[in-house]
Amino acid sequence: SITATGVVSTDTLIWTMITTDLAVTFSIGAIVPGAGVVTIRTCNNSAGAVDPGAVADFRLFRIVTAQ
Repeated sequence: SITATGVVSTDTLIWTMITTDLAVTFSIGAIVPGAGVVTIRTCNNSAGAVDPGAVADFRLFRIVTAQ
């Protein structure tokens, strides 16, 4: 989990990769379990062992909708 000031549990998040370290066998999801916190989950979609690299850089974008 990471701290993300201003994020609330009803926000929609979109992520984009900055590096290609995770390869195509991974999927990433981001959820907001509480105000100011984002939990990032990765999943190995392949049946074999994979090396995601030492670092994977990505950005999260918060979609703000009018209320």
